[in-house]
This record gives sequence, C-alpha cells and structure tokens, in this order.
Amino acid sequence: MKSTFHSGRTVLSALVLFATHVASGQNENLPTEWYVNGTTHQLTLGDQPVEGFYRKDVIRNISLQFNQPNYWQELIANDLTNTRILATLTVDGVMYDSVGVRFKGGTSQAIDSTSKRSFNISTDHYRPEQKVMGYNTLLLDNWSNDASALRQVMYSDIIRDHVPVAKANFSQLTINGVSFGVYTNIQQTNSPYLREWFPTNNGSLWRAERPDGLDVGFWGDGTAGMNYLGMDTAIYQLFYTLERSEQNQPWDHLVRVIDKLNNTPQAVLYDSLELYMNVDRALWFLATEIAFGDRDSYVRKGKNDYLLYQESQGDRMQVMEVDGRSTMQMGDVGWSAFHSASDPAYPLLNKLLAVPQLRQRYLAHMRTLITEKLDVTAFEALQDEYMALIDQAVQADNKKLFTYAQYLSENQELLQFISEHRDSLLNEAEVVQVAPTISMVEQRVNGFLWGIPYADQAVDIRANVSSTSGIQSVNLYYCAGM
Repeated sequence: MKSTFHSGRTVLSALVLFATHVASGQNENLPTEWYVNGTTHQLTLGDQPVEGFYRKDVIRNISLQFNQPNYWQELIANDLTNTRILATLTVDGVMYDSVGVRFKGGTSQAIDSTSKRSFNISTDHYRPEQKVMGYNTLLLDNWSNDASALRQVMYSDIIRDHVPVAKANFSQLTINGVSFGVYTNIQQTNSPYLREWFPTNNGSLWRAERPDGLDVGFWGDGTAGMNYLGMDTAIYQLFYTLERSEQNQPWDHLVRVIDKLNNTPQAVLYDSLELYMNVDRALWFLATEIAFGDRDSYVRKGKNDYLLYQESQGDRMQVMEVDGRSTMQMGDVGWSAFHSASDPAYPLLNKLLAVPQLRQRYLAHMRTLITEKLDVTAFEALQDEYMALIDQAVQADNKKLFTYAQYLSENQELLQFISEHRDSLLNEAEVVQVAPTISMVEQRVNGFLWGIPYADQAVDIRANVSSTSGIQSVNLYYCAGM
C-alpha cells in the first residue's frame, strides 16, 4: 500500500508498501532481495543481511595464477580492447580453472609491473557454467579515487533497502605469489544481479553511455539523460549502450518512456507516467544520489553512471544506481535537495519534481534518508565496523595508492560530509517539514484480518494517520498481482 497525505497549506507525503494478501511461504517465490515480514505484512527490499560471496563481515582471499611470464604486458596490451587472458583463480582455497582476466575501468591508468590495477575476472569465459558462489564475474576495485577505501562498500550497504544497488565487500589479492593488497569486490550488474532485484531478468538493460565508451560532449549535454531526441531509435543508439536484452525491439521501449517523460503535459504526468516507468523508484534513486553527493551519477552528469532496465513482467522502465566510489566528497556538501532540478537537460529531476504530488513524494523519501541514513551516530558505527575489519590489511598493503594517514583523514571527511550535508539539507524550507506518521495498518476481508480476497470481494484497509499540522486527506494506492 502506498499512501500520500495532504496536510493544510503545506503538502506532506509518507509512503508505506504492504503485501496485503501474501500466502505463507511466498517469500520463497519472490526475488531474493524482496522480503515480506510475516508479522507486519510489510514488503521490503534489500533489508536482509547479505549472505554468500559478498558477506560484509569477511575479507575474501583471492589468488590469480598466470602461466605466461609476460602476463602483465599482455594485460596492458589488451587494455583498450578488453581482451581477456587465461588464468587460474582461487577463492578462499577453492580453485577455479581457466578464468578470463582483464584490467577494469579507466580510472587506474598506471601501467608499470608493480602497480595496483583494478581487475575484471570472468569465471565462465572459457568454462560456460563455472561460477564463484553463484557469480560469473568478479570486479576488484583498487580505490584509485577513494583514499577512505570505504565509499563503495558503505554506500551499497546503506542505500540497498531503498534502491537496487550492487553488493560490495573486501578481498585480498595475490598474483603469482605476490600480494597486491586489499581490494573492493563490487558485484557486476548483469543477469544474476537482475534476478536478485526483479521477478524476471529477461528484460532489456541499458547503460547511459556511448557504445564506443568515449565521454564525448559535456555533462548535462542533453544526450543520455533520458532526453527526448525524436522518435528515431537510431539516434538513441549513439548515446546508450544496450548491455543485454531478450525482448523484441528493445529500443522502442526506451524511446517510448523517454517520449512520455518529456512530452506528457505536466497536468497529467502524475497519472500517466506510472504506466511506463517505476516513478517511485526513480524518486528514491534521485533522492539517494543527492543525499550522498554522488558525483558519478545522473544528478551530476546527466548521463554515463546510471542504468535503465525495462522489465518484461511489468513492462515498465526501472532507473538504477551504478557507482558509489565518488560519493560523500566535501566539495559537494552544499548540494541542495533539488540539485540540477531546474535544468531541463535533467528531465528525471526537472519533469518529475515539477509535479506537486511527485515533488512531495520525493521530499518524503529525502526526509527518510536524512533521518535513517544521514544519522551521524549510526553512520559512524557502521564506518567503525568496516574500518575494524580492514584496518590491519590496509596498513600492510604496500601497493595501496595512498598513505595510511590519508586513509584515516579521508574517513574523517566521510563523517564530516554526513554531518554537514544533513545540516545543509535540513536548512531547506521544503525539506524541514515534519512528515505524518502512519501506524496500525491492517487489512480485513469479510472481517478476517489479512485475509486473501477473491476477485469480487471488498477489502477493508485501515490505518492511523497523524500529523502535527493536521490531515486534510489520505490517498490509498494499490497494485494487483502480489
């Protein structure tokens, strides 16, 4: 259930999602990141402890063995073409024969034989069914732009109960017997990732970047920010990369939702766009990027660092996070809750936040993030937990791209960002409004609490809603099929 509340002259919003008729044991049939609390009947996403390869309380031991003596030169030579070379992988003592390895990303440019580079390891490149604890791609990040070593892991941990995000934890890497120190393991946003967050993974997935990988133009240039470029799908293929699809004519889906977002009159956008896009998730996505000052983001770049997924089951577009390695930097501590919203080149912000109901829903999400996620005490406790896990390994890492003193200083800056950005957001008049409180939500069918209704039966939904400034109206939103 989603409820929007209007109170007096100031519109306030609060949102709750309930599974009102979930049979016992149905959690087994949901995506692994969905969970129905059997006591509260509330449907939550991403709030269960991460198990398996990406468990947060372990440092994975990863070893690569290359038979060719010039393996590093081969990796360098293959960097531009993303060509993989053969290696043997060992993870926590378990050997995986014949994996494909290449360097990862463009942020670590050093090419000498002693450098700590990022790696992309494909376990099924030579053996199609080979996986490590269910995953066929391992991404090892070298922290080239993050002396704190924690940004990606903490961002993923903190926001996952509000938006789909890649899992992340830590590893120690050895190559041909030489220690390369501590890395971040970042989950690849591929088919296994989609299966975790969505009922199916047979939709279409785009990254909002050029297929040639070149960052042509400037950020916010109105190309890959869900900007309307006409109805010719060929134009969009210049600026978006289709990473995978099992749908017919996937580009038609992309152009359709972009057309609806940009060209639907504001007066009817609230009612119509939801048919083509998961609007609520898009609002969470935007609020999260702004709350944590995500530099590699839609809200700053308007392209490149976000994903679009066209679900096959619901036939709606989903907007998703990509990269948290550049979050929480002091240079961005003054971002407004409406960062980039006045710029037409950012239609997700510009169009959605111009609709009064969606603006209030967005503000409700922002208040939740401020209360739950920008809480300094809770943030520091989580930070201490991760630092205690990796501190000795960071000190011992003789290939790290920063000093131990820089690591300690940068972690202080993370905490400072959370404190100052929280205060900055709470100084904004629209943000500081007090949200209503929802409690005692229940559903009855023929008097039976949480009964499962038939198609022709009425459902009685009751809730206590209170606000310090009074309640003008309460709206109930529902969806079928849960």
